[in-house]
Amino acid sequence: MGFTTSNWQIVWAALNLANVFASLVMGYVGDKIGRIRTTAWIGGLGCAITVFAMYYGSVLFGTNMLAAIVPAMLFGITLGAYVPLSAIVPTLAPDQKGSAVAILNLGAGLSNFAGPLVVTLFLGSVASPAWSGSSWGSTSCRSCSPSSCVPARSRRRLKALPHSRAVTSRFPGRWGPLR
Repeated sequence: MGFTTSNWQIVWAALNLANVFASLVMGYVGDKIGRIRTTAWIGGLGCAITVFAMYYGSVLFGTNMLAAIVPAMLFGITLGAYVPLSAIVPTLAPDQKGSAVAILNLGAGLSNFAGPLVVTLFLGSVASPAWSGSSWGSTSCRSCSPSSCVPARSRRRLKALPHSRAVTSRFPGRWGPLR
């Protein structure tokens, strides 16, 4: 796809900027049209559409920054539609509101923590060569995952291993084998 790391940082900054303002607005939208409708239709359907727009915008238009920033900002806006989820979850378990919100926060935090690691572990087995220059292929997943902490000498040895052994011994000596 051809974007540099600094280009992707600009795209992600635009996404997060749009998300901050959309998060403020989506609370009001949830009050007007309903929290579940906001989360399901704007959040769920909107994110599904805009994540594909982010990928195919880059595929169709190459390294055009505008073609990358516009879908990223739309994704940030639709991602903000999940704000009413914090009000929906406690109503699902009225007797255990604290536990319900704790599980919601655990899910959000754990996905941010484990997501890049999971993608890093499985990207080589499922990714197409077209992803090699995208943020999924090089910038965000590999730069923020624990594999980036492994010395280059160890990474070269891991790449030389057969795939099944590389997955089970991705971080030898650090966390032990992953089984």
